[in-house]
Amino acid sequence: MIGGNVEAADALPVRIGRAIVDGGDLAAVEAAIKTANAKVRLAGLEDALNPWLIEPARAMALLEALARLPATERGKLGGLPIALSIGLPVMATSPTTMAGFAGLTGIAAVEAHGTASVVRVAMPLDCDLARRQSEVARSALERMELEVAALEQRMRLPGGDRTDLLHQLGAARLRRFALATTWRENAVADQACRPGDRGAADGLMAAEEKLARYAVPGGSLD
Repeated sequence: MIGGNVEAADALPVRIGRAIVDGGDLAAVEAAIKTANAKVRLAGLEDALNPWLIEPARAMALLEALARLPATERGKLGGLPIALSIGLPVMATSPTTMAGFAGLTGIAAVEAHGTASVVRVAMPLDCDLARRQSEVARSALERMELEVAALEQRMRLPGGDRTDLLHQLGAARLRRFALATTWRENAVADQACRPGDRGAADGLMAAEEKLARYAVPGGSLD
């Protein structure tokens, strides 16, 4: 049942931001998501384009799908909490739907990440959504590049206190990095949906180039 509590016997611990909570406790999960999202929400960027925001409905759908897996699959986690905001398709920008979580078939990979497990799951993505979101992010990134360029130009002008301008530039560069991350996330899914398609391959290559160029060290990750 999407949005309800997971049976206690099947619940999995999860790490959301810095908090570790019982994945079967809906209230605790929602509260931890709210706290984590508040730290990574970016002024001037709509939530649907922010790759570090967790979508609560997707998160609960994933946890319920994982709880329904056989014990042998859940045993792959080794008892460590799941790092919810690293590598899982539960973000505001993820190319996933509720139907996709219902089709989750297993845990594809697990990697220890400090005190939590970074998990990859086997489940269908929404190919149409991936393609649409890839294009929206690409277009938004083009506009953000112009905004950053204008601020950089102002920084080169002589005179005055640059403190506020420097703050604006830093925030704009972080939004630019976020958009490149969102574009790349959806371009990866689009390319997987259209293997061998030149347009999808070129789109992914362009997204990866932008992400590498605009990366912000230590930028809004888990």
